[in-house]
Amino acid sequence: MTQLDSTEIDESLLDGIWRQVAILSTARIAHHDLRPKNFLIDTAGDVWLLNFTFGRVSAAPRRCAQDIAEALVSLTALVGVQRTVRSARRTLSPDQLETSLAYLQPLALPRRIRTQVDGRYVLTDLRETLADAIDRPSPTFHSPLRPSTIIGLLLFGAAVYVLLPQLSGLHEVVGPLRGPGAVPPGGEPRVTASASSREMQNTMKSSAYLINAGRWRASAASASADCGPVSGPHSSMP
Repeated sequence: MTQLDSTEIDESLLDGIWRQVAILSTARIAHHDLRPKNFLIDTAGDVWLLNFTFGRVSAAPRRCAQDIAEALVSLTALVGVQRTVRSARRTLSPDQLETSLAYLQPLALPRRIRTQVDGRYVLTDLRETLADAIDRPSPTFHSPLRPSTIIGLLLFGAAVYVLLPQLSGLHEVVGPLRGPGAVPPGGEPRVTASASSREMQNTMKSSAYLINAGRWRASAASASADCGPVSGPHSSMP
């Protein structure tokens, strides 16, 4: 069908395409690639659907609704919005077409389908025209990010950018307030120079005390050996 000009695509050919789409929907078969290159027109003018690579059997109603939306977009790229909507309206019921309205948006269509039309405004025009033709309300879609949300995120990022360097030096201010030798959050104890000096002095004093005590005991033992045993504190010397 890609080799046909828009003037060569008559209404009977469009109706034949929609009959094939309706047959698939009734059989609960989802094609998922209803592009013009997969519409084959034989010499008798009959329409055949090709390439069921992405097809699904026992498809859910939402998948069949997506097929209708894909066919609407593909035919719009060939013959325009008005002719596409009129031809779909002749073959499919309003209930069938209503289910496809939710899929006529960029986020709901595969890239291979939505790139056939120029921009999202064509999809909006197609959706609103179809909704008017079947007398059903056109669904509205809200952006997941509001302008106020975007502004808030930008302000938060700017605040983090400004405050982060200041927060990185916060431990230098809090450290002196904790006192020498304080343990910073998540860190190892920091030993200052003065604390190390005091510990060394105490170690040296203890070592000197032990050495002196050892010498005194050695002197006492030597004196006892020379003078003999001492009977008591009140013993008289000979």
